[in-house]
Amino acid sequence: MLFFGIEIQDEQLVATLRAHFSQLFQEFRRNADGKPVQYPVAYYEMVYDTIYNSSKTDYWKVGNVGFAAASGRWLIGGHEYTHIDDLTYAALE
Repeated sequence: MLFFGIEIQDEQLVATLRAHFSQLFQEFRRNADGKPVQYPVAYYEMVYDTIYNSSKTDYWKVGNVGFAAASGRWLIGGHEYTHIDDLTYAALE
């Protein structure tokens, strides 16, 4: 649905799904209990595909979801401190 929303430039759909995925990543980090966070492979693939799909649009309101993915915000979070696994750091390269 996210990639479809990006493709058709549905600002509301993309914003809703961006918030949903941000929450899923945050919950995953919170449930790591202080251990290094290593996401399922599907999470890393979704980040990559989000960056790729959003890079094909120049509509900035839809492209912002690509920034959330490319900036590492989904994978490493915002202001909270979490231990990040080497695989996650590698995905940011």
